[in-house]
Amino acid sequence: MPLIDRYVVHADFRERHATNVNADGKIVLANAISNRTEDDPFFRRMIGLR
Repeated sequence: MPLIDRYVVHADFRERHATNVNADGKIVLANAISNRTEDDPFFRRMIGLR
């Protein structure tokens, strides 16, 4: 059993976040698509804890 499931047995919620970005939409989308989460040490650690 993953550690998080021991303390958060049933998570029943939704979140929606938004922010305004002062940049061209094509540039923002290209950067979002090129982001590789597996290269992010913090992200990898958080997934590892899951």
